[in-house]
Amino acid sequence: MGKHKTLITLFFDLDDTLVDSERAYDAGMNHVGIDPKDATYLEARALVKAALPKLSPTARSRQLYFKKYLELKSEFSAKRHIELAESYEQHVVNDLKLQWQKLDRTALFAELKKITPNIFIVTNETTRMQVKKLFAFDPNGIFFSGMLTSEECGVEKPNPIIYQRALTDFHTDKKNCIMIGDSFINDIKGAIDFGIKAIQTTEFTQPKELGPHTIKKLADLPQFLKNF
Repeated sequence: MGKHKTLITLFFDLDDTLVDSERAYDAGMNHVGIDPKDATYLEARALVKAALPKLSPTARSRQLYFKKYLELKSEFSAKRHIELAESYEQHVVNDLKLQWQKLDRTALFAELKKITPNIFIVTNETTRMQVKKLFAFDPNGIFFSGMLTSEECGVEKPNPIIYQRALTDFHTDKKNCIMIGDSFINDIKGAIDFGIKAIQTTEFTQPKELGPHTIKKLADLPQFLKNF
């Protein structure tokens, strides 16, 4: 990267890239008294997904899972739904905020901002939840200059539509971009197939497939970029 004169743009996946979201999700579920492997909950999630188009961003909504879960248990009311969803979301956000602090991500992104001011999040998931997570990390937009969610695009990564939308919204060119993420299919192959360079992090996942450029921890990224 040191040889490039053009300012680079960094696109970051959020979940299991910046923080260990899966751990936080399970902790949130346990906090509201639902085992993540509870048969009724899993049935509710499956029914929600089956009722929506394949790979629909809306199919990731835990708001919908909780609603269907309560309906299956004959316990639905607006009050119960809101209490369950908000308690879960707040616990997840608190967990991720603590992770951000323990991982010293503030120092990492302060270092990355010295390399380039063009740092964005390009993520699957619903906008409501991703914005709440971003508020926990960077409430004032010091590190991230913007976010694009799959819900806004109507498709999920690795669909090229989301990558093209990122280029348009963030006023950049693919030759200047680098995607950083954990998922080989969504983040790495999806970006490379579109013509964007990609770096895969394995900090929180054990992927079956690896891209051409990998780092074990996100903290290794600044040094890795120097020779990328």
